[in-house]
Amino acid sequence: MIKQLQTITKEKLSTISLMIGMFFLPFGYDAIFKIILDWTNSYWITDIVFYFLSGLFFIYYYYFPVSKYATKALMLGMFFLPFGYDFIFKLIMNVTNYWIADLIFYLISGIFFFLYFYFSGINPIKNIMIYFGKKYIQSLFYRKTLRNNSFILYLSIK
Repeated sequence: MIKQLQTITKEKLSTISLMIGMFFLPFGYDAIFKIILDWTNSYWITDIVFYFLSGLFFIYYYYFPVSKYATKALMLGMFFLPFGYDFIFKLIMNVTNYWIADLIFYLISGIFFFLYFYFSGINPIKNIMIYFGKKYIQSLFYRKTLRNNSFILYLSIK
């Protein structure tokens, strides 16, 4: 019973940590936001521009859900949506400058991603090494060819 409760708690904590980490991750958003911020010289006008862009993409997705661009429109709508992020960022930016606030958000995001990996028991470095290590070794030394419906592995000399 206690072991099952610990497993459920770890799963919930890992999910919550992943959600918070994704919320605070300004990956790409920060650069576009800074460009528009420098162009408009107003934080709130820039914020309104991002809400407007997000709304346009959501409207496109709503009216054309079977379009081949619908999924991309939904993805861009979520990317430009500063819902809640903007107020927290502005509070931190009032105390510091733009780039330090941006760095703080990356650090907060990194902490929550670390907690996600810790609670879920995933070792991302090990998984990356295994995946890319296998692919790299296979690309250097082995090449698969099909002869008479059987695979033959041989040393590839490049």
